[in-house]
Amino acid sequence: MCIRDSNISEHYDLSNDFFRLFLDPSMMYSSARWEGTDSLEQAQANKNDSLCRFLQLKPTDHVIEIGTGWGGWALHAVKKYGCRVTSLTISQAQHDLAVERVKAAGLADRITVKLEDFRDHQGSYDKCVSIEMMEALGHKYLPAFCASIGRLLKPCLLYTSPSPRDRTR
Repeated sequence: MCIRDSNISEHYDLSNDFFRLFLDPSMMYSSARWEGTDSLEQAQANKNDSLCRFLQLKPTDHVIEIGTGWGGWALHAVKKYGCRVTSLTISQAQHDLAVERVKAAGLADRITVKLEDFRDHQGSYDKCVSIEMMEALGHKYLPAFCASIGRLLKPCLLYTSPSPRDRTR
């Protein structure tokens, strides 16, 4: 186990029961969006929905999620947008609970949780989400992280539209 993997294990593998003491039912704690609510549960749902809208998720999309957490984002995205998600984690405790939650939700046909380092993963995906993984990685691993995203995403057509200012010239 490398130092980075050891750090993840020492933090996230403490105990799922420990994290349940202070997290909402989605088991998420980063980047909550508090607009219009004072509820942590709603703030996390706001964040998840914002990310899904930003990605313009469709039922035909297959998303790679780098950093599973406890499966909260994948469950939200699949329930509300019908996409498929393959989620990667190197935390045994998070993996086990995420798999349990996916099965309990009846979504094992739409969500795959893998105990695998993103650098080793092979596949081809329409979209990628990674919630606050860069902060956990640190600058040393950012080149590998970005290269992995580039390798895992399908080539896509980029489209741009002229701004209103450009049309007046």
